[in-house]
Amino acid sequence: MSRTAPDAVSYTILIVDDLPASLAMAIAHLEERGYLVAIAQDGEDALDLAERLSPDLILLDVLMPGMDGLATCRRLKASEKTRGIPVIFMTALGETSHKVAGFEAGGVDYVVKPLEITEVIARIETHVALHAMRAQLEAQNAELRREVATREDLTAELRRAHDKLEKRVQERTVELAAANDVLKQEIADRKRVEEERETLLLSEQAARAKAEAADRLKDEFLSTLSHELRTPLTAILGWAQMLLRADPLDAAKVQRGLEVIERNGMAELRLVEALLDVSAILRGKVDLKLGPVQIAQLIQAVVDSAIPSAEAKCICLSQSLGAATHTVWGDHGRLEQVVRNLLSNAIKFTPPGGCVAVSLREVGAMARLRISDTGEGICANVLPYVFDPFRQADSSSTRRHGGLGLGLAIVRDLVRMHGGTVHGESAGEGHGAEFTVDLPLMLGGEETAGLPKAGAEERGRGPFPSLLAGLRVLVVDDESDMRELMKCILGEAGAEVRVATVAREGFEIFERWRPDVLVSDIGLPGEDGYALIRKIRELPVDQGGRTPAAALTAYADQHTRERTLSAGYQVHIAKPVHPTSFKEMVARLGQPRRV
Repeated sequence: MSRTAPDAVSYTILIVDDLPASLAMAIAHLEERGYLVAIAQDGEDALDLAERLSPDLILLDVLMPGMDGLATCRRLKASEKTRGIPVIFMTALGETSHKVAGFEAGGVDYVVKPLEITEVIARIETHVALHAMRAQLEAQNAELRREVATREDLTAELRRAHDKLEKRVQERTVELAAANDVLKQEIADRKRVEEERETLLLSEQAARAKAEAADRLKDEFLSTLSHELRTPLTAILGWAQMLLRADPLDAAKVQRGLEVIERNGMAELRLVEALLDVSAILRGKVDLKLGPVQIAQLIQAVVDSAIPSAEAKCICLSQSLGAATHTVWGDHGRLEQVVRNLLSNAIKFTPPGGCVAVSLREVGAMARLRISDTGEGICANVLPYVFDPFRQADSSSTRRHGGLGLGLAIVRDLVRMHGGTVHGESAGEGHGAEFTVDLPLMLGGEETAGLPKAGAEERGRGPFPSLLAGLRVLVVDDESDMRELMKCILGEAGAEVRVATVAREGFEIFERWRPDVLVSDIGLPGEDGYALIRKIRELPVDQGGRTPAAALTAYADQHTRERTLSAGYQVHIAKPVHPTSFKEMVARLGQPRRV
């Protein structure tokens, strides 16, 4: 569950570490919770930033070149301006003596690397809240002292007035003066009430305008979503009905119809995946598979895949990737999604005959990717909101370009999760646009060659008869079309396939036939796929209790994926599936059974 900062106020966290890239995930979590994060890489830099920024908390590494964390903390506590800032030490040294040294230097807490993100966030939020409450109490004490002094002054004034009244006979003058004071106070009170009323009115008007804008944005998005879903669906259903009723079937028409159905089915899939990505990002459920990524090679692959669409529009697609040694630490698939979204946007919004340029270069400790185009450009009033989800420059019924307005929002959040930044620039309509992504580079001593994914070279080259031949696969799915599709896909690759409609029937076939691989849907009538795998895992090993199993389901959210894996499935596969990728997955599951 996503957590937020202690208050609505944006607190500032100063992180001091000579290797800030190693804390990218912690930084991303803090920024997601509304914290403002500043980075210092040595003690001197930390002292300077602490003086200038007055952060609410400092997360300080103990072991740093030059001035270490303990010496830095002592310097902070010696300064009048920074001594009240809470300091949490972080280090790989977890012995009690080191903790004692940290507390003696002035630290309030101590966390041990590698950092447990949930624990670190909890400790930070606790100490930030304590710091805020301490500051609030000090302010209240100061206000109370001022109030006491004021009351003492008033008491003394009243006493002097009383003494003066007893000595003077001019009672009428004193009464008029008192009445005048009361009148002034009433005027001041009325003025204050009017000002408060005006402030509330302005606040209410602003809130209403914001709510109306959000309501309009929601209506526009739902209208756009309906259009984007219905358009490819119309083509799919139209061609399917034509092919089903055509007599006799024309081979060319069948081929064309199947191509249209596949193309529009993929368009529907991209829309659903974009919505799921935004949902996962908003809930903090994005699962990053981190590792070294050769960013130049990744960009080159995306550019190569975009060449056909650029050539179809007569767009000049140029690239300048420089040295191919730029390595970042991240999720290869998600970084590819970032580049693909930006490049496809550039091509989509560039008219025929225009140009799109892709460049990559090293800027300090960052890899900087720039994608620019000579396309339609972005209006000045739209540019500040270009990364907001569901925002589109043109959401009217006469717009020329499709889409839900989610691509750039996904790009921004994925880049942030990798410790990077992204921003867009445009000189206005008709002047093109440029998007820049900065990602932190890995240090030179870190490992740069990641292992390739199993079967990556063979993907898309057709069936795997040498791997699937003779493999016994049991498919459990309550949809007859899905069962027939699975039999066709796996049978063509040489597998021996049996199917079942419900979990009970699948379990009976499993016990009699003893398949090499189980493929089961999750949503089944009666007992679901979870109940089926639990019954199988309860069997002894010699009766198939450890048979490899894949969950093939339309439930593609992260919660379902975690639940299927914990229930006993080795793999969670989201529908729809690519036949080649599916056969490859089944082959990998069946390999241990055939060694």
